[in-house]
Amino acid sequence: MLVQPLPLRHLRQQKLRLTVVPCLPHPTARATRRWEGALGSTRWRPAEPFSPSVRRPDCGGFRVDFAAEFCGVLGFGRFGVGGEVLGPNGSLLVQALVDSEGRFLDVSAGWPSAMKLESIFRQTKLYLGVEESRDLLNGPVYELGNGKAIPQYILGDSCFPLLPWLLTPYIRSDEADSFGSLEKAFNSVHSRAMGLVDTAFGRVRARWQLLSRQWKEECVEFLPFVIVTGCLLHNFLIKCSEPMPDDNVRA
Repeated sequence: MLVQPLPLRHLRQQKLRLTVVPCLPHPTARATRRWEGALGSTRWRPAEPFSPSVRRPDCGGFRVDFAAEFCGVLGFGRFGVGGEVLGPNGSLLVQALVDSEGRFLDVSAGWPSAMKLESIFRQTKLYLGVEESRDLLNGPVYELGNGKAIPQYILGDSCFPLLPWLLTPYIRSDEADSFGSLEKAFNSVHSRAMGLVDTAFGRVRARWQLLSRQWKEECVEFLPFVIVTGCLLHNFLIKCSEPMPDDNVRA
């Protein structure tokens, strides 16, 4: 089974959402600042509201070709920072939504690695835009043959909560638990899709190798802005059909 490119005609005319948050744990940290560029998109058309039930679709509904209801893969990238400002072995975290063509649709940069990933997620504009304002993920639904419909959704790693619009992999609650064939098939497709985030961050690092190095403590305040700029330029180069770095690159 192959993961096919996602048709994003209804997304390409909008703006890429970029958020830079203060990464220093002291009062002198810069105030939260939002960057917006003219590349990519994060806005979806209005449509029917989500069903209140939270469950993963079966393999008949979770399609491998990722059509219009699939809106990207959500994950984190880590960028190393030396010194003690972010703690021992500290790093700066970047949450990113990546589409099937490897473009960044939403980026929130500057989170210290000491924070829990789910806590970061619930503070981002992406989460608030879906859960509170309902400005996002309001696009077309996919009608199944049995009369049921699948609304727009995002795939997320196991560090994220399972939500009506955020599909995470099945996890064993007990070592004695075993997955059936449908759960295994779902996790297999899900795992391959999650590689889109690692590949996108890996390509950003490969293009701008200063992001592949550990940053000095005194420069950490500038790192989120450099990462955001790298993501913007990455999208621009995709738009211009520039050759990609090695596809084997991973974050």
